[in-house]
Amino acid sequence: MNSTDRLTLPLRIHVWGGVAHKLVVAVVDDDESVRESLPDLLQSFGLSAHAYSSAEEFLASDSIGQTKCLVLDIAMPGMTGLALQR
Repeated sequence: MNSTDRLTLPLRIHVWGGVAHKLVVAVVDDDESVRESLPDLLQSFGLSAHAYSSAEEFLASDSIGQTKCLVLDIAMPGMTGLALQR
């Protein structure tokens, strides 16, 4: 691979009930720079990504039922990422 090659992942689409759905990734981190950069990176690979500043914010969101993958900060104030994944 040289510097002009681009690493790409296949667009992740799941079909259920006859409807196609993009894979939804939730990034839960109290670090603003992570919340700004990681969803952009994931979206560049064709994934749907949403960022949350706390576990509580994620749990209160409307997209919790659509989320198929979590990227968690394990040492956040309040509810930690470890507690959220349980």
